[in-house]
Amino acid sequence: MHFSLTPVRSTIKNSQNKNLELDFERIQEKYICQDYPKALIEESIERVKMGSKSKIDWEREKSENPSRNFTMKIPYTSDRVKKVSNELRKSLKAYLPDFNLNFAHKTIAVRNTIINNLCPKLDSRNSLNSVYMFTCDCGDRYIGETENLFNRVQDHQQPSKETAIYNHTSECAIFTNNFDQSYNRNNFENRFEFLLGKFEILHKNLKYKERTQYEAIEIKLRKPVLNRQVKHKSIAIV
Repeated sequence: MHFSLTPVRSTIKNSQNKNLELDFERIQEKYICQDYPKALIEESIERVKMGSKSKIDWEREKSENPSRNFTMKIPYTSDRVKKVSNELRKSLKAYLPDFNLNFAHKTIAVRNTIINNLCPKLDSRNSLNSVYMFTCDCGDRYIGETENLFNRVQDHQQPSKETAIYNHTSECAIFTNNFDQSYNRNNFENRFEFLLGKFEILHKNLKYKERTQYEAIEIKLRKPVLNRQVKHKSIAIV
């Protein structure tokens, strides 16, 4: 005669310890009423009880054997992650049956997937609200202030702006020769990179009034040649 263990296992799973024995008695009475042998019912219940006691205490297992229990954290991007996790666990059990691998899934932060894509990528060489100094290959220098260094460097290479730096670099044989040896003269991006390398930040993160004051002080102290014909704030140093 076949006796199903499913109701007994279900009882252990769903019953509290204090009600467990009472539930076993009810199961025994039920199957006795259905003409199952009492000895078979008692044997089956005992077998299930022994099986439940042999379950692994994972907290104890991990504390006593940390070298064979591991947890892998992976981003949960879709339901496919669960399938991959199961395949990895099966592979580990096939080759290393004594080792246990658990998975902790974490969601990807919204700022890493959306917000970062909305923010413009800033070049670390750029500087905002700064006072800068340009030094030509010939040694002549120019000091100025700007809200955005990259924008100002672009101004200094455009003929329409007629800045002191553009006028000088267009006629300076040393600057032109060094540029021609390194880059294609007709490439605007190449000229920008070459010109940018001649700039040095003296002060940064300043408001407009502060920038003009620092600019005037630097011009007074350094006396750059290319600033002689350019209007700037006058300052007296006592």
